[in-house]
Amino acid sequence: MMIKRWFQYLIGLLLLTMGQRMFVEAGFGAGSYDALCVGLSERTMLSAGGWVWLTGLVMILISSLLNRKLSGFLALLTSFIFGIFFDLWGYAFTFFGDIPFRFRVCIYLGGLLLAPLY
Repeated sequence: MMIKRWFQYLIGLLLLTMGQRMFVEAGFGAGSYDALCVGLSERTMLSAGGWVWLTGLVMILISSLLNRKLSGFLALLTSFIFGIFFDLWGYAFTFFGDIPFRFRVCIYLGGLLLAPLY
C-alpha cells in the first residue's frame, strides 16, 4: 500500500513539474517561484532545479526558526524531487531548439492542463 502511494506521489510530481516547465518554455509567463528559479539559474552556475531545492531549504529553515521546531523533512524531500524533475523536463525541451509561436501556444495550453492535476 505504501509503495503505491509513493508511486502515485512521484507520478503527480512528474506531471506537475512538466506543466510548470511547459509554462516556462512557452515564454508567456510562469509562476513567480518558477520565474525566480529560472532567472537565478540564467545568472549563476546552478540549475533551475538546484535553485528550487536551495530556496526550498532556506524557506524551511526560516519556518523552523519562526516555529521554534525543526520540521519539514518531507517538504525538503519534495523540493529536491521537484528540482530534479524540473531540470529533467528542461533538458527534454532543449531537444526542440527554437520553438515556433504556434507550438509555444500549444505548450502553454498543455501546461494549463497538466499543472493542476497534482
